[in-house]
Amino acid sequence: GGGGGGGGAPAPSAEPGRSRDDDPLARLAESACAGDEAACSAIEEYVLGQVEVPFADSPNPLMAQLALCSLALGPQIAGAASEAALVALDNEAKSQNAGDLAQVSLSKEATHRASAAALIAAVIRAKLMADEEEIEMREQALKMVQTHLSQLDHKLQLLDDLEKALDKESGQSEMQRGQIASKLKVLRDSQASGA
Repeated sequence: GGGGGGGGAPAPSAEPGRSRDDDPLARLAESACAGDEAACSAIEEYVLGQVEVPFADSPNPLMAQLALCSLALGPQIAGAASEAALVALDNEAKSQNAGDLAQVSLSKEATHRASAAALIAAVIRAKLMADEEEIEMREQALKMVQTHLSQLDHKLQLLDDLEKALDKESGQSEMQRGQIASKLKVLRDSQASGA
């Protein structure tokens, strides 16, 4: 297979003669999959046009894809996807020497690249959010462990205090027993000498 980390995968570039290093979308795709060969292959196939654009038959496939992204993945991921699509469309406008996006004639390839950029940005944002969530989960788990250890430490301190109190009482009981034993001996000795 082709894939993550610069193996023998073809450069995902829609323009002939451009290498992976020249194509920002390809570099983005490579960093998005970061070692996940299956994800990288899927992104490369999409960028290369080997996979059909989602919602290609809809009047606006890019907007349909962004709407689905928003519903399924949440507004933060959809926001990152729409920003990436907008940048891709802006680049298309610059390549057509158009003043603004309203004047851009969007070819299937331009829509495809904007969709690919949106998906790649969604993947990257989702990975970042998952990493942040994992870090937060680890921090929460660490706090729980620390709280549990603190509770155990408190219980051990209480047991230590109880043990000291019991040792003190035991010592006092031994001393009282010794006093009682010596009083009994004196009492027996006085009874034996008086008899």
